[in-house]
Amino acid sequence: MEQRFPEVRFVAVYIMEAHPVDGWQLPVNEDLGVCYRKPRTTAQRCAIAQHFKRDFGVTMEMVVDGIDNAAELAYEARPERLYVIRNGEVAWRTGWGPYCYDVDALENYLLSISSNAPAITHPGHNRS
Repeated sequence: MEQRFPEVRFVAVYIMEAHPVDGWQLPVNEDLGVCYRKPRTTAQRCAIAQHFKRDFGVTMEMVVDGIDNAAELAYEARPERLYVIRNGEVAWRTGWGPYCYDVDALENYLLSISSNAPAITHPGHNRS
């Protein structure tokens, strides 16, 4: 999608661990080798985000929510969600993922505004 909308700045925001080993871990975490304890500091969360980018080949710009979870609390992004931020305001968003996570709807929205000013998808706090 980044190639289709070069005027859009796509940013992934890494928020809290959904399934830490010291929380609600799922068998799929072990299958994928993503078994982490709940981070206690922003630096620990950044390290987990860096592993995620490397291990899953994520090339998109990624920022990391601070350990205070300010971005998650402000945007209710857990466990995953898509947003379009325009001029500092939420212009569009999907429902919560994975059930209401709708990439096609995001693409349709971006098509509807593609001749207008650029949009930014969900800015965050700490760069990873």
